Amino acid sequence: VNFEQDVVISQMNEYEVLQLLMGDCRESLAAYKTSLEEDTKLNQQPDLSGRERLAVRLRLAEKTILSQTMDAVRRRLAPIRGIPTKSGKMANPNADIIEVFDFIDELPKKPAQLIDGFKRWARGEFDPDWNKPNK
Repeated sequence: VNFEQDVVISQMNEYEVLQLLMGDCRESLAAYKTSLEEDTKLNQQPDLSGRERLAVRLRLAEKTILSQTMDAVRRRLAPIRGIPTKSGKMANPNADIIEVFDFIDELPKKPAQLIDGFKRWARGEFDPDWNKPNK
């Protein structure tokens, strides 16, 4: 492992680390009592003391860093197409939707399959004793 270069060790590792980093950033942002917008408005008030203004600017800088870090993490997560599974492989996040569309694509064939199955049943193809010579 070389930390001088930006190299992905594995997609699953990259996904997990980025998800942890995203969660930590969200928790840190949620810990503040005010939002970024509220601090921006507060910073524009002329009646703040120097100490209060410095505290607001510090919070604004911290929140900006956290927000930009979350944006960078989202950009890194975007090309990773998959969700880690217990087997260690990445599953397609759209697998459920694909399954639904595949089922819908098969619907027009179902009536013909039903009729074919009914004809085979009527001919006795499903009965193991049907049309066998008696001993």
